[in-house]
Parts: sequence; C-alpha cells; structure tokens
Amino acid sequence: MQSTLLWTAIAAFFGLATAPFAAVNSPVLGSGRGVDHMGVVVRDLPSALADFRRLGFNVESSGRFPGGLSNAIAHFGDRAYLEILAVDKNYDKENADIGNFAKKHEGAMFLGLNVSSAKETVDYLHAHGFDAMGPEPGSIMTGKETKPPPAMWYNVYTPDKPAKGKQVFALPIFFIQYTPQRESYKLYLRKVSSQPNTVVAVRAVWFAVSDLHADMKSLAHGGFAAPTNDVALLGLQGKSIPAGQGNLNILQSKGEIGPVGPSEDGIVAISFVVKDFAKARSMAQSTTKLPLPAYDGTYGKSFLIPATAAHGVAMEMVQR
Repeated sequence: MQSTLLWTAIAAFFGLATAPFAAVNSPVLGSGRGVDHMGVVVRDLPSALADFRRLGFNVESSGRFPGGLSNAIAHFGDRAYLEILAVDKNYDKENADIGNFAKKHEGAMFLGLNVSSAKETVDYLHAHGFDAMGPEPGSIMTGKETKPPPAMWYNVYTPDKPAKGKQVFALPIFFIQYTPQRESYKLYLRKVSSQPNTVVAVRAVWFAVSDLHADMKSLAHGGFAAPTNDVALLGLQGKSIPAGQGNLNILQSKGEIGPVGPSEDGIVAISFVVKDFAKARSMAQSTTKLPLPAYDGTYGKSFLIPATAAHGVAMEMVQR
C-alpha cells in the first residue's frame, strides 16, 4: 500500500502534532492511520453540541448528507476526529440504521479506520474469505449545496449478515481512504482547531462484545495485528489490538452495558490523550458536577466521564 511519507511531510509543513505513540500497521490497514473517527449518534444535534462544548470540545457544525443526516466535528492533533450525528424527523431509508439506533439510545455507533488504499483493503478481505463491500465513494454538502460534491473519500465495510460461506466483522467498524484534497483540508483543520479541554489524540476505542474469542479470531483472520496486552475498563476485562495510531480494546461483556445489549457488539468508551490533565478534569467536573476521581488506567493517569454525561459513550481522559 502507499507510503506514509507524503502525508508525514505535509503534516510537518503545517506544523501539526503527531500521535504521542508509535503507529502499528497491518495488512488490512496498509500504511493508513488506523483509528480515524468515531460516530456518536444523538437525538438533538444543537443540544448535544452545547453539552460537548461544556465538556471542553471545540465542536463545529460541519455539513449535511443526503437523506436527512447532519453532523458536527471536533478535530484533534493526531488527525483523528469525533463526529456527532443526528437525523431529521423525515430521514429516508438510506439513514434508517442511524435513525433506528437513535430511537433506542444515544451513543457511539461506529468507528472508521483510515487505510492507505480502499481497493487494496477490500481485495485483501475478499482474498481472506470476507464479504466486503466497496470501495464506495462519499462526500458531504456544506453551505447551500443541494447535491453532494465529487468523492472526498472511499469506504469499505462488511455487511451485517454475510453471504453464505463468508465472514464479516461483528465489531461496528469500517475502512476509509480520503482523497488527497480532503486530506489536505483535514490537515488544515487540525492546524486551526484547538480543544479547550486540551485533547490532542485518540488513544483507544473500547468495545464490549458478547464473544471475545470469536471477535479476536475474526480480527486476526481479517488482517489486524495480534493483541498486545490485557486491558480493563468499566468493570470488564479484555484484550488490546493495535490499529494504526490507536488501539481497539475489546472487552468481554457481562450482559447489557451502555448501548450494548447482551448479544451485541458495540462501542462503550473512547480514550483521549490530553496535554493538561488538571484543566481537562476541572472542566469536566464543573460541567458534570461529579468528582471524577483520577486513577491509574491502561495508559497511565486517567479520569472517566461516564456515558450518562456524554450522550451514551464514556470518555476516558489520559494524561500525556
């Protein structure tokens, strides 16, 4: 897959921060960044944006997708971002999955993993027995646009139910390759954006799953790196899998937790790296009116904003 040297040079040119930890590549990601963005579904976008801003996130309205879907984004220095999504009352069937998710609960619905080549990713998955779709082009409308502009990215994903004899990922993940023009724009946004709570990077995304062994086996067969260590959060135990510049932390659930039912796989938490731990904690305490005690977590000194205070997804803040 393509080298990362070009984008490393561009990042250096713009004076952008890089991830405070080494990236780990894999056959399915190529030289992509891996952990890229988390989609958090909310019921009322303006209200949710106000809540996230009070927690210290610089979240700005971004644009619209066809079919009644809108979003807002918080950009981080490692080129990852948090995407807040909401559907209109009259959303169409194209966004039914997001609409149905919002009817049940708010929370993190998916994780996008950046790859260096969407075509090579889908070819790899096909060669290893996966039912994979794509590359599918995508773009977003801004301002007064009524039609999507030319492709800004290409997606690859596995469907909810595989074709006979094929595999899929049970985790809610998909793969994304950005066009050069979109990458340049995203790099610029990371230069001009700063987070009041001092978040600079996404360290890990935490999943609660119904069958840890089966998910680990599927990820290994799909080209992900081997687990590096044991992890724990929210009273659950699991394994950590490197994914580019971040980690997929897979926890064995014990029944329903957060938006995850007893037979579902879902995202229950996100670990962010902060430059100023005391400032981030003070802002979160002021907003939530909770003590938010510090603890020694998987990635060092941390505190946890509970899912009830962050629209369905727990947020762990980790000292850099």
